[in-house]
Amino acid sequence: MRKMHYIPLLGGLFGALGVMAAVALAPHMPSQADLAPEETALLAEWSRVGDALSVQRMVEHGACVEAPDAEGTTALMSAAAEGHMEVVRVLLMHNAQVNACNHEGDTALHFAVRNNEIEIARYLLEQGAEVNARNCMGVTPLMVAAWSGFEKQVQQLLEAGADAEAVDEEGSRAALHAREVQDTATRERILQLLGA
Repeated sequence: MRKMHYIPLLGGLFGALGVMAAVALAPHMPSQADLAPEETALLAEWSRVGDALSVQRMVEHGACVEAPDAEGTTALMSAAAEGHMEVVRVLLMHNAQVNACNHEGDTALHFAVRNNEIEIARYLLEQGAEVNARNCMGVTPLMVAAWSGFEKQVQQLLEAGADAEAVDEEGSRAALHAREVQDTATRERILQLLGA
């Protein structure tokens, strides 16, 4: 299974910093018309670093909550991957699509699970995240958790209705992915949870 990578947005970062500096110095936030498309797209970067206040201000003044980076990663995915609960809350409050996916088909739930962000994953599930979402390789969040050796994530996903019998494009179930876990005790506990 190919690991997910999270590449911060670099292009136009100085422009975004300029926008935020101007915001800090100005008595009012810029209007939607003042936010150039490339600046709006950098919402994902502020989400990645966990600047909830800047995210709040940007979305309230026209920034698109679905603006992706070069890999199709949205602000919600970035915040979920990095464990920034307040940013996740702000984005979902402003109608971010909880089940949107990037170019590889990964959702915010995939990102949260891959980084063992248990509370973020729980919150996403409460907000309607699809527990059995499949990426382009047919990999579900449960498979990610099993392969990563995240026992608590496996249990949480199963309790939320994850399908332990789902198979990826190679015909592998979560239990087969769990066999990659190096720690014997953890591997056995996960396999037991999966009924294997």
